Amino acid sequence: MTTTLLRPAAAALLAFAVACGSNPPPGQVNYDRNRINSTEIQEALSRNITNAWDLVQTSRPMWLRQSATGLGGSAQQLVVFENTIRLGGVAALRNVPLGNVSAIRFLSPSEAGGEFGTDVNYGAIQIITNTGR
Repeated sequence: MTTTLLRPAAAALLAFAVACGSNPPPGQVNYDRNRINSTEIQEALSRNITNAWDLVQTSRPMWLRQSATGLGGSAQQLVVFENTIRLGGVAALRNVPLGNVSAIRFLSPSEAGGEFGTDVNYGAIQIITNTGR
């Protein structure tokens, strides 16, 4: 092939690859390591997972191991928020039913500090509810 044919063929192949990679196949959840979306929550409810702790434990267990060290350097725990209301440590996830949850986010120490203040030096898990109270 000549160079004049290679460039359009390469551009077409690149466009095809980008288009195919932008959406997951039907029935497959788009995975984000720092967010549990509403589709994953609905699937969890259909598997009889009813609280945020069980969902995080089964689908993003690495979030629960993130509490070793934070910006302060000493061992502490993540803080759990429901929307913008502080619930406590990760054990508070056990008391959050999934029925009204639209998403769950993991925030790194710097993200959590920027969003919730300087006393969240070890990261946070934010429960986003449908009502947004």
